[in-house]
Amino acid sequence: MNCNRIMFLLVMSLLLFGCGKAPVSLTPANLVGRYKGTYSNGTTESFVFRPDGTFTQTLTRSNLVLYSNEGRWGIATNYSDSIKLHNVFLAVDVWKLNRGKPNKVEFYDAHWTSKSPGIVFSDEEHFWVDKQDAGTAQQHP
Repeated sequence: MNCNRIMFLLVMSLLLFGCGKAPVSLTPANLVGRYKGTYSNGTTESFVFRPDGTFTQTLTRSNLVLYSNEGRWGIATNYSDSIKLHNVFLAVDVWKLNRGKPNKVEFYDAHWTSKSPGIVFSDEEHFWVDKQDAGTAQQHP
């Protein structure tokens, strides 16, 4: 192998190694945007977080809207990764109280994941939504 080829492979390896995403901290500006998650049965849940502190939430299956919802969001001041959701449907029955049906709750604390970035609704049920864009979201999904 000649020196040019070795140098090329070394540079490419360093570039690929450095291509990992940097963590994204939870700020209002970073939270705003569109998010999407898919359940194992193919049902899709989408959120749009707007700069004015409101969100929309839609659950669809086979292009049929199962429910649509609006609520408010905020970021907790005492926890760096906690997102306060007001008036949100929980599609994942995290407390096993609703026999698997979505339940509207007045308050729910979701958690920010800085690697994706995304929002984790249930560690136990392994459900989260990933950010789909970096721009501000103004419309319903």
